[in-house]
Amino acid sequence: MQRALNADRAASIRPNPARSLFWGLFCFSVLMLFVAWAGIGELVIPPTSGPGVRLVDMPAPLLALNAALCVLPIAAFLLILAGVSGMMRFIPAVGRRLVWRVGKYHVTAVRLAAYIVAAYVLVIPVLIVVTFLAFSGTAPSAAMGLAAGLVVGAVPVALGWYLMLLAGWSLSAVSRRMERRAVILAVIWAGAFAALLIAAQVFATIAMGSAALASNAGIPPRVPWADAASGVAGFAALVVLTLVARRVTRRADQPGTAPTAETAPQGYPKDPEKYGDPANWKYPVHTPFHARAARRYFNEPRNRAKYTPEEQAYIDKKINEALEWFGVAVKIKGGEIEDEAGTIQADVPMNKDIDKMTFDELLLVFLGRNRLASAKAIDPSVVSVDKETDTLLAGRVKEYSVRIDRQEKRVEHDCVDFKTNRATGRLLCKHLGAFLMQVDRGKATHLLRDLLRERDHWTFE
Repeated sequence: MQRALNADRAASIRPNPARSLFWGLFCFSVLMLFVAWAGIGELVIPPTSGPGVRLVDMPAPLLALNAALCVLPIAAFLLILAGVSGMMRFIPAVGRRLVWRVGKYHVTAVRLAAYIVAAYVLVIPVLIVVTFLAFSGTAPSAAMGLAAGLVVGAVPVALGWYLMLLAGWSLSAVSRRMERRAVILAVIWAGAFAALLIAAQVFATIAMGSAALASNAGIPPRVPWADAASGVAGFAALVVLTLVARRVTRRADQPGTAPTAETAPQGYPKDPEKYGDPANWKYPVHTPFHARAARRYFNEPRNRAKYTPEEQAYIDKKINEALEWFGVAVKIKGGEIEDEAGTIQADVPMNKDIDKMTFDELLLVFLGRNRLASAKAIDPSVVSVDKETDTLLAGRVKEYSVRIDRQEKRVEHDCVDFKTNRATGRLLCKHLGAFLMQVDRGKATHLLRDLLRERDHWTFE
């Protein structure tokens, strides 16, 4: 599969981000295996009270095992985030899923995980203070102690499931159909059992009250069952995610391939050559309108930042070739696009099927919000439809004439706004919008869809 460069050169520049994700999930699976084993062990052999074994008294194998259990969560966390971050950077099909807009800011899924960990680290000193007060004889606030204990116990569970969710989101964008179904199912059942465990911890803590703060407090009977069930479910889910990540990694390691979205968006061309980014089915350039839209979208810094400089040059070349082929003139100044005569106000969403767009959505594309509102404000009594056939629409709006010939692909209108401004960008004015609102809705919708697909082949005068 061809991407921004030829396969050999691209392989030498880009790492395989799925590999880091695989090793992170592998470490997480090993860790969860111990958690599941410990949970099952609690059901068979209840925990005993009394002093534990000091580190200096532990045999070397047990000491190494404890060290590994301390390293595994850190390694899993870092590797999974590195893998997800790499897939977001190199595979736009993943990146657009894991970037969310909050007001004026963009928050990535990886950054959110870092925020959760930072908040968790800040809570640990509070728990240490509460524990110190309890052992020193100073009674801490029971509510504060219980809340801190619940947060310290619940956040690792929630964070673990969140990492599975990130891995699942990333893998589902580049996996095959059966793999995708397995990933979705695994993430759902892991989340359900994680919620079960947190709920069991909350209810058990509330039921015990301040007694839960005692150093010799016992484990409520139902919590071990939740521990064992969530541990086994989490381990099973991670096995599925790890196997899928391994398969994605192996496919990406093959010469000339990279993790990629499997199929084209519904309603768009199946030929990868009709896309600026053929590996991820992004920036379609199969029509003049889409080529222009691709130019506009790809000029946005946040979209270009997902690609290496070499890939940006490749996508620019593909889009520019399409614009030249269709004879579409789009000027670029300083990395910014200059809309034709400043007239383009709306655009087709990149994943929107034109055949599924409604009449109002189509009018919004051709009029923009302000002119659409003005068109709706025009009194229907000043609009006359003199001829309405499958190939010709004619009439008047106030003192202005309207003639739309589908056979000759010509739009004729004589208002000042249309002649001096809107016709330059092959768009409609408020009078044409008001006229189409009085035409049979089916015919008008069909006309606007044809205009949108082949706008650059129509004459506007």
